[in-house]
Amino acid sequence: MPLDSPKLLVTPSLPTALGTRERLEIPGSDLLVLFVHNVHVLPDAIKEDKFCDALVATLAVYPHAAGRLKREGDNNDWHIALTNSPVPVFVSVCDDDAVVPEDRVVQDDNSRLLPHSRVVVTNADEPLLRFKITNFRRTGETALGISWHHVLGDAYALLCFTHTLSSFYQGLPSPYPQPTFAKHFFSPPPIDPATVSTFEAIMPHLVNDYDRVGLIEKLTKMLEETEQVHLRFSKSQLEEIRDRVHQDAVDGETFSRQDCLTAYLVTVLTRVLDVPVQRVITVLNYRNISDRPFAHSNLAGNSISVTFSSIIAADDVLSLSAIARAVRASITRARDPEFEEMWMTFASYYMKRTADADRSPWYGPDEGEANVNSNYGFDWNAAHFGFPGRARFYTAFLLDRQFRVFRANPTKLKDGTWVSNEGAVDVAFRIWREAAEKAADVVRADFGGDGHDSVIFPTSTRPS
Repeated sequence: MPLDSPKLLVTPSLPTALGTRERLEIPGSDLLVLFVHNVHVLPDAIKEDKFCDALVATLAVYPHAAGRLKREGDNNDWHIALTNSPVPVFVSVCDDDAVVPEDRVVQDDNSRLLPHSRVVVTNADEPLLRFKITNFRRTGETALGISWHHVLGDAYALLCFTHTLSSFYQGLPSPYPQPTFAKHFFSPPPIDPATVSTFEAIMPHLVNDYDRVGLIEKLTKMLEETEQVHLRFSKSQLEEIRDRVHQDAVDGETFSRQDCLTAYLVTVLTRVLDVPVQRVITVLNYRNISDRPFAHSNLAGNSISVTFSSIIAADDVLSLSAIARAVRASITRARDPEFEEMWMTFASYYMKRTADADRSPWYGPDEGEANVNSNYGFDWNAAHFGFPGRARFYTAFLLDRQFRVFRANPTKLKDGTWVSNEGAVDVAFRIWREAAEKAADVVRADFGGDGHDSVIFPTSTRPS
């Protein structure tokens, strides 16, 4: 069998959750035309027959994952053809001494653990979901690489899919309600200049798009000029940050742990960059903010929006409470159903316009801004395939001044025992090369006296 051929081809059991439907129409809000790549590492082997049986059942619950992406007609109508096509599972053996080089969630490069997915999937007979099982001969561990096309759903949808797959593998029911595929098509946006101007100003990443050459140029420049920084904060350190933020809070004012962590990280950037951060951009999940159809809690799709904080005053760029207040206010506004539905009305329009033109958005922040994309609320290691407390989760890719936040993985010690790292988080971001070590030094100095010297991971030396 050629190296690039899957060992296993898995189709959903019939009937699926979508019955005899032949297509699933896709709104603009789902048109994120790229793959998401995750890796789950398990301490022992996956039984291939059990995995296939679990995948058969999971695809019956999420049958769009076995479909094909189509774009048709003069209006570029997008849909997933519900073809119940085979999902490929590649299998390989590796003799490396370690599955990943660093004990952190965000790695430099996971490509050797992932199935090949650098393909055009639109109007092609190409899977939207691919797996790769890598058996590590020396350690006995298994890496399960997943490439999931974003048009299938966002991080929460992928978590539900993977956790369901893990549960079925163990002979357990899915821990989630049956997903809904009732896609919401937002109305065309208003055309009055005042409303257009207001909303275009808070979604520049969607209004301005790029062709492939322009996107690669921006990405290459960013990679050449920036370096990765990786941090881990223990549960006690997160509480210390929260206490610091609330020292200057007004009476009755409370902030979430993520608000406080964001505020602290913003001050780290401001202390090492020439231009202070005066605006924070937060990626949000708007599921269940109301009972309106667009906010369905169990949607198998994308329910993502982006909110911009107000401009933080120059005198407040190092004030933890002022930054947390600006972040919380922007999130509160974004969770207002009236505002969010109008925001998504414009966003859906621009996302479809970009996809129709075969162009791409750029999600990197502008100068004086920072971006937060947090998975703090997601327990990726709940998908443990029968190895609770010993499964680990990895992903890759960072943008300049974009904070990616994940729950820390458990750590395996040399004697074979495990440390849970419960309550700890991993944070990763890119920053100008000249400032990367300075940022690490700032955090090291802030926490240098509490006995947790391992908060700093070595900065990456790779240009990826």
